[in-house]
Amino acid sequence: MNYYKQQGCEEESHLSFLEVDDEGQVMRVVDIRPDSKEFPIVSSNVELLFPEGELDWEELIKDPDNPFPVCRISKDEFELQWQKNIRRNLERWNDIKGEYPLGSRVRGGIIQYAGSTVLVKIEPLVYGVVPMSSVLEGIRNFPSGPTHFRVEGIVHGHDETNQWLELEKTTFFPELFPIGTKPRFTENCP
Repeated sequence: MNYYKQQGCEEESHLSFLEVDDEGQVMRVVDIRPDSKEFPIVSSNVELLFPEGELDWEELIKDPDNPFPVCRISKDEFELQWQKNIRRNLERWNDIKGEYPLGSRVRGGIIQYAGSTVLVKIEPLVYGVVPMSSVLEGIRNFPSGPTHFRVEGIVHGHDETNQWLELEKTTFFPELFPIGTKPRFTENCP
């Protein structure tokens, strides 16, 4: 993994701390926006911030015309920001676990393929994770093409490290899913 800090993407005081895999794919991000009253600090750990996919971060560092300065940082510096963010979001995470207890049925849409897992957005600031093997099994009979699938599944765990819901018994549908629309499943399953 490689670690970077980027300044000024949306406003001058905006800082992003990024964990990037060896192929240039962003895996985790902590955004700090001190000028924003609504969201001063945002963990975008699963949002696909760079839809164009893999980026050459070393080239961004060297590019004198890059309007958003990028510099390499240590893993420790990234983890410090990540842990601060996890602590900051602990109350919200506890509320999410209360709203989505083990056995809850949920649905959402795939937003990112990340190594051996697939990330699912259930609603704003609520994310789930599914093993890639389950996804490949679930979508193998569909024609290739759509990268976004609607996902339905059951909460079987709470990932405390990343503040994600762990999903199992998932079903996939090859259609775009409007994230955060109602109704959604929240009842406990037998």
